[in-house]
Amino acid sequence: MIEGGSFFVIARQPNIFHFFDAESKQVAEVEINGKPIQVGEDEFVVRDGNTAIWYDANGNKSSERQLTEEEVKMFK
Repeated sequence: MIEGGSFFVIARQPNIFHFFDAESKQVAEVEINGKPIQVGEDEFVVRDGNTAIWYDANGNKSSERQLTEEEVKMFK
């Protein structure tokens, strides 16, 4: 599966995410548990259980929080 923002692309294998920059250079390979639920210009969000986790375009975890009940229902 390929996900992408304006400045990066992520190629995903089960639990392994490969991050590429705008010049097609791989900048990171990260093991991430969860399912991508949103992609923005310079970050993407993964759902792991009831937790949303933000990653930047370099594969670094930048933030996380618990999903609200409404969000849990929306992302089922």
